[in-house]
Amino acid sequence: MYYLFTVLILIWSLSSFSQTITGIVADKNTQQPIMYANIGVIGKSVGTVSNEKGQFNLTIPPTLKSDTLKISVVGYESFISSIQHIASTAADTIYLNQAIINLQEVVIKPNNWVPKTFGVTTNTESVTVGFSGNALGFEGGILMKNKHQAFLKNVKLHFKSSYDTLFYRINIYKQIGKKNFEHILTEPIYFEVTKAALTYPVIVDLTDYNLVVEGKFLVTMEIVKDLGEGDLYYSGALLRKTYGRETSQDLWRTLPVGISISVDALVEK
Repeated sequence: MYYLFTVLILIWSLSSFSQTITGIVADKNTQQPIMYANIGVIGKSVGTVSNEKGQFNLTIPPTLKSDTLKISVVGYESFISSIQHIASTAADTIYLNQAIINLQEVVIKPNNWVPKTFGVTTNTESVTVGFSGNALGFEGGILMKNKHQAFLKNVKLHFKSSYDTLFYRINIYKQIGKKNFEHILTEPIYFEVTKAALTYPVIVDLTDYNLVVEGKFLVTMEIVKDLGEGDLYYSGALLRKTYGRETSQDLWRTLPVGISISVDALVEK
């Protein structure tokens, strides 16, 4: 009885030192909320995503109170601050500045480019990969082993879903280190599909985004909205790797089975 009482006191003491950061992410110029912004502790599996109204809440365990929080979203400059500083301020709105982006014209000459498919294209049901939980900010994807300039045409996804409606974000990163990636998008890419309209594979058209990448690049699916109860299982390929992270701003890790995400592209000769 004494031991149980001591354990309960310890649990209560630990939880009493946790801090919940609540706020709104908004555009500094327009004052409008920014939906689906990534909020997380840098390098840790503690993070979340803002909702359609820019609102978020994030519980910080006591062991991370001296760490750094980062808020990022495509098209804006990132916000970085110590957790202690954010917790000590009274402001409940965090404003982000729009990023200045210099767009380069993409010229495709048919004689100099050839079609190619990158990634994992399997549609098998004998090897499937599912992920437990529905943590906001969780993402998983495939590293595309490109060596030249590539104009990205579409993303193809092979999976089975029990959700009534799927809503995900597609992220595309250029590899700049073994497990270090840099976002190349200038605007977010979302896709939404109902169970009734689901076809295989799911195809996300990229042509209007004029995306050209040189070298290896990572394509992921990210959970940015609470989907409720349900399951999603990708077709999987052995001897391939899935790159993933549990929450926003977490470190990248690899899993020993590749999920079926592929990209059709035009590649420079």
